[in-house]
Amino acid sequence: MAVMDLDDEGVKRSSFRPMLSRASMDMVGGLVQATRSELEDITHRALAITQLKRALAGHGYARGAVFGLWSEDAISDQQSTQLHEQLESILTAIHSLAEKAWAVT
Repeated sequence: MAVMDLDDEGVKRSSFRPMLSRASMDMVGGLVQATRSELEDITHRALAITQLKRALAGHGYARGAVFGLWSEDAISDQQSTQLHEQLESILTAIHSLAEKAWAVT
């Protein structure tokens, strides 16, 4: 939601804005799909791992886009810090879910 709120905060146009939006959607979409069902069998775990890889790739692109926006002065230091803190929290969640998906039961 913080990415969508950038429009309301008057952030200037940048080539990194669409990248950040797309990456955010990939993160959210991957996390939603990965947590959609219980990890009770190998098929569900394999699907979850695939979607977590999608979320992780989205995370990488999002982090790069935030650096790009910041370097172009499209976002402030405070906005950059806030976005990076949120990305760090999401990365922790991705790692936790991946650990559970890889665990053999």
